Amino acid sequence: MNAKRIATLALLAAMALAVQYLESLLPPIVPGVPFKLGLANIFTLAALLRFSRRDALLLCLVRAPLGALLTASPIGIAYALTGSLFAWAVMAALLSLYERKLLSPVGLSAAGAFCFNVGQLLVGLVLVGGAVMAYFPVMCALSLPAGALTGLICLWLTSRVIRPRRGTRSSQDRC
Repeated sequence: MNAKRIATLALLAAMALAVQYLESLLPPIVPGVPFKLGLANIFTLAALLRFSRRDALLLCLVRAPLGALLTASPIGIAYALTGSLFAWAVMAALLSLYERKLLSPVGLSAAGAFCFNVGQLLVGLVLVGGAVMAYFPVMCALSLPAGALTGLICLWLTSRVIRPRRGTRSSQDRC
């Protein structure tokens, strides 16, 4: 891994942590439902599109635990890490569809957001019990537009700041 790649990934991680912290200061979108937009995932998606599956995974493994500690939520590490890994796994699995121009970053992000919430709800099921499943319909319904928003922001970011990998769909494609 060259120095420019390491520096760019470090900047993506720092920006993700800053955005995650700022988002933690906002009230929940739906009162009583532990749901946030997940704007820090913009940077995971950017790493996946610009670099590789492995680099995006490293970003998840750095950001999720540090973000949970930064927001003073040590138990949140389990939620954040599981959700991030679920989101990364589905986006990494769907990346070949993006590379064949069958799926946009918006679609990747929406799928990742949905799976992020599924991962978090599974952790809640283990730690809290079945009552947490009452959040499932609301969180999953909200995850799709939130993921789409994250994908749109990532499109804007990659078209202006972080260029996508060569041989893949242009960052300005919007389908």
